[in-house]
Amino acid sequence: MPQQQASETTTAPTTAQGASASSTSTTIVAIWWTGSSHVLHYSLLRPLKDPDAGMAELVWPMSAPIVATAASSCCTLLAVAVTNNDVVIWNRESGK
Repeated sequence: MPQQQASETTTAPTTAQGASASSTSTTIVAIWWTGSSHVLHYSLLRPLKDPDAGMAELVWPMSAPIVATAASSCCTLLAVAVTNNDVVIWNRESGK
């Protein structure tokens, strides 16, 4: 059975001036399985009664099967290492 990995992404509330507020909460969970070439993102804010609640909100395709991931301390950046020795760094805010 493939090993499941998960990382949490937090979103910090912002003030009117754009400065980050002091409290954060987890709003997205990113999941991948060993041997999979996709990182799946699930929103924790989607209502359970939503018919699409079990579907990934965002799917990041990789160039090869995933072997490791790491998130920045602010959870804005996610690094994904794949079997062909590529490392992809995704910015959650820009989507790039």
